[in-house]
Amino acid sequence: MKSMKKLLIATALGLASYASTAAQHHENTVRIAAPFEIKGADPALSGDILLRMDVVETLVEVNERGEPIPALAQSWQVSEDGLRWQLTLRNNVRFHDGTLLDAAAVVKSLNTARSKAGLLDKTPIDAISGEGLVVTITLHEPFTPLLSVLAESRSQILALASWDAQGNITRIIGTGPFMLTAFQPPQSLAVRRFDEYWGENRRSPRPAISLPVAQKPARCWLKAAMLIMCSTLMRPAVSVWRANPRCNYPPFPCHAR
Repeated sequence: MKSMKKLLIATALGLASYASTAAQHHENTVRIAAPFEIKGADPALSGDILLRMDVVETLVEVNERGEPIPALAQSWQVSEDGLRWQLTLRNNVRFHDGTLLDAAAVVKSLNTARSKAGLLDKTPIDAISGEGLVVTITLHEPFTPLLSVLAESRSQILALASWDAQGNITRIIGTGPFMLTAFQPPQSLAVRRFDEYWGENRRSPRPAISLPVAQKPARCWLKAAMLIMCSTLMRPAVSVWRANPRCNYPPFPCHAR
């Protein structure tokens, strides 16, 4: 309850600055609202929304059938005893600061994730090491779902410049098709297309603003047609969406809950 109150207050405070931005970029900015609070730069706090906004990526992704597929790691192999996993990274993948993806960044990112509460800290990992474009994960017992854990948002890969001298994550420098242009926890974040993205960049070339909102503000904004996209709407908000003639149905299923 306290968290929701803080989110509502922060949202209200953020509306003034957002309104100014929205007025300047009303025609060419995608505005996305979702009930996910932006808690900070640390992937342990806001990794999910950064992954949803395509700012960061993981070594592995999961397809619609729940099967692991290559992402930043183009291939992998596991030893016969299941204790040694070797992942080969894609070549010529650039972070948003222009540096190239390598094993050092992956090892730093995964070891940081292991040091905090999540899935990696519960995985039977003895060590993570790497050199060049090869990362090796050594286990003390076989763990078949390792690839699924590596696809989880807190296992995102950041550039080495994301850490300060004290070892804290102060910048979000990912490899995704969008890069941050503004980051204002807990109110909003803004992104633009990253032209040097390694994959097929079929995403919208328009910049986007993500706003964490509670359901009631989302309903109000829907009534005013201020938003272009909403995520995880509760049933009353979906009803408002459908009743507004200025709102179109999305090209994907719209489920009320």
